[in-house]
Amino acid sequence: MKKNLLLSCLLLAIHPFLQAQWKQTSIGINAPSVSNVVKNGNQLWLGTISGGIYLSTNNGTSWTNKGLVEAEILNIVADGNQMVVGGYNGLWMSSDSGNTWAKKPLTKVVYAVAIKGSQIFAGTSTGMFLSTDNGNSWTEVSIGWSNKLVNNILLWDNKVYAMTGGAGILFSSNGLDWASSVIGLTNRNVYSMIVKDSVLFAGTAGGLFKYNTTALSWSPVNVGASVNAYSLSANSTHIFLGSFSNGVYVSKDNGVTWAASNLGLTNKRYATVSPIGNTTFVGTDGGGLSISTDNGTTWKTSNDDFISPTRIAFWRLGRNSTQRLGAMASIHQPIMVQNGTMLLRV
Repeated sequence: MKKNLLLSCLLLAIHPFLQAQWKQTSIGINAPSVSNVVKNGNQLWLGTISGGIYLSTNNGTSWTNKGLVEAEILNIVADGNQMVVGGYNGLWMSSDSGNTWAKKPLTKVVYAVAIKGSQIFAGTSTGMFLSTDNGNSWTEVSIGWSNKLVNNILLWDNKVYAMTGGAGILFSSNGLDWASSVIGLTNRNVYSMIVKDSVLFAGTAGGLFKYNTTALSWSPVNVGASVNAYSLSANSTHIFLGSFSNGVYVSKDNGVTWAASNLGLTNKRYATVSPIGNTTFVGTDGGGLSISTDNGTTWKTSNDDFISPTRIAFWRLGRNSTQRLGAMASIHQPIMVQNGTMLLRV
């Protein structure tokens, strides 16, 4: 395995916000598909489709494999010693910071996971499921939904928000009774949501939408191009939008204006972005894992150690709405952030 990390940095002569340069980093990661990255204390946990789960204690500079190859991981939630992993082959939980894992009896493809007090929510291809006994038993709570594909989950304002593949957004205070939020939402295939400076955004297959708390409705946001808002994330100063085929867009004024940020990305498909601390990660379908340390003004790229860098998607993680941190996602799960902090894929 190569040990060197190839750095490539191109300084722009034009306005630095118009484009960005990425750097791909993957030392120690020997898996073709990275599904998400989660921050838990001083640890970063990275999930892959075929290589299990990886741990980094140096902010992603290098990674160590920690097992769970059989999970085919799609998302990770971490909070203190408690961790939950969902994937193509079900759901696993750990109560000792990932040292040991127990497979739970949910035989579904788990696209999204959220922890709300004693409740664990799992968004699957066939509905939303709830456990109140540490994952030992599950009850479907999406009876009657017009579309049961749960792309993502957001915890915010003491509510659970479910982003579906055709029924728009549903929300609940108790996890049992659900109401819809679809007025003005012209596309109801919702991939991601974030809360930034008390403003709620939703990313859909038909673009980006912003919620009006007075009118209780959604309105489209002009990103400057016809894009599918596949993923959304934010830090304290920037919002990042990843698209299906046009790469990354960045806003520095809370979604009012946007600019493309793609210089150095070898592939712009399924771009998913996750800011964690002072580092922003991006994954694309075939482009590997790339990073920026200056909010997209300059991106650096390298491709060492990925056997076959394919889709890297950022999912969300976290537990309490004020503590959500960013992660990665795949085609079914983007990201969320509240007040500059990434919300759990949860």
